[in-house]
Amino acid sequence: MDQNTRIAQLQADFAAAFGETTHLRYFSAPGRVELCGNHTDHQGGQVVALAVNLDIIGAAAPREDAIVRLFSFGAEPGIVDLKGECPPKGTSDALIWGVAKALQEKGYAVGGFDCVTRSAVPFGSGLSSSAAFENFVATVFDGLHNNNSMDPVHKALAGQWAENNCFGKPCGLMDQLASCLGNVTYMDFADPDHPKTQTVAMPLEKVNRVLCVVKTGGSHADLTHHYAAIPAEMKAVAAFFGKNLLSQIVKEQVMDNLPALREAVGDRAVLRALNYFDECDRSRLVLAALQEGRVEDVLPILTASGIASQTLLQNVSNPEDTAFDGVGMALYLSRQVCPDGTYRVHGGGFGGTMLGLIPTEEFAGYKYAMESVFGADTCIALQVRAEGGMEIN
Repeated sequence: MDQNTRIAQLQADFAAAFGETTHLRYFSAPGRVELCGNHTDHQGGQVVALAVNLDIIGAAAPREDAIVRLFSFGAEPGIVDLKGECPPKGTSDALIWGVAKALQEKGYAVGGFDCVTRSAVPFGSGLSSSAAFENFVATVFDGLHNNNSMDPVHKALAGQWAENNCFGKPCGLMDQLASCLGNVTYMDFADPDHPKTQTVAMPLEKVNRVLCVVKTGGSHADLTHHYAAIPAEMKAVAAFFGKNLLSQIVKEQVMDNLPALREAVGDRAVLRALNYFDECDRSRLVLAALQEGRVEDVLPILTASGIASQTLLQNVSNPEDTAFDGVGMALYLSRQVCPDGTYRVHGGGFGGTMLGLIPTEEFAGYKYAMESVFGADTCIALQVRAEGGMEIN
């Protein structure tokens, strides 16, 4: 859908919700794809991620009070008093309140606004609709009350704080930072409050590949406790050595203490910790390959990452529904239909999305095969978006 049509929809939505359309301003924030570095950010590790062309778009107008009224197409309206108490955890209202509070503590101005949104980022699909939403809210505060002057890293940190403390999900910073920065970015979270980032190019045309996701029908929206178990188990391994995060120890310490660690924290926690170290190594290899223009060398690294997530990190299948394993099925089917492709679980896991890098000449047939199993419009080609959260002029 072209931008003018989307803007016209927002104008109609705003008029229906609030009765007028004067003084409207338009904002957008993208979803993201994690290329490599599955569950490493919350342990101070390294990640390569990118912003994509699926976004949340919205129309907003400032208010004179501290009330935010945000109506999302197809969802319940949200009304948040920024001067009141935090809304219930697990809600979009809590994220709005939390982003505002975190931005205020960083010295930015916040204030009330009326807003309507429409999203092209599928909810619960692994493209981080939550981080896109947090970035969108911060971007509206930025445009309406701060003259578009915010540091994108501050916006990302505000979103993470809101998700950790107000929504109740112990996420790292990768999702928010990828959405806020745009482009393809290598991220090092050794200092979580001051992440180091490097923008790199990933010209997929050099390797004749299409970046895509396959939505298999599952959602991780109600699986926060399984997501939370991953950082908890990794931290348990670090705590065995008197540290808080895995980035504060080295892989050799884990290998040298396997018997005692297995007894203390269990095999799954140890395997997840070992995968952390290997994923950080893979992320650094991806950075080096992209910096040197060796895009073809990235593909086998991502294949190894995908296999490790399935076998070591163990975040592919949904423990709540053993009859459904959409991503596992998509991984198997993909390797059968297109053996030359590159595949991995996408995002935090336990949901229903798989990432693929498909040879361009095979993409049409691959899309047909996947959608014959998972349904129409479930295989989506993606493009890198250069911008993070932005005002649309």
